[in-house]
Amino acid sequence: MSDIKDLLVGIATLVGSLSAAFVLIWNTVKGPRRNNNEKVARKAATETADKLLDAVADGEITPEEIDEIKKSLRREEP
Repeated sequence: MSDIKDLLVGIATLVGSLSAAFVLIWNTVKGPRRNNNEKVARKAATETADKLLDAVADGEITPEEIDEIKKSLRREEP
């Protein structure tokens, strides 16, 4: 009976270790991309807000200002 307990403890330890290794590898591989995309999105949102505030400052938004904002957003790539 002791051998079965030892076997079950060994299997449980192995499964826990493999799960932890999988999570570590997953976060290492997938984590930086998600953070990078978040940084790019935050930067684009900040720049867009700044340009919109500059465009509204004179009380009128021209089509040229809108085109400039669109072009700057298209240049940003994740």
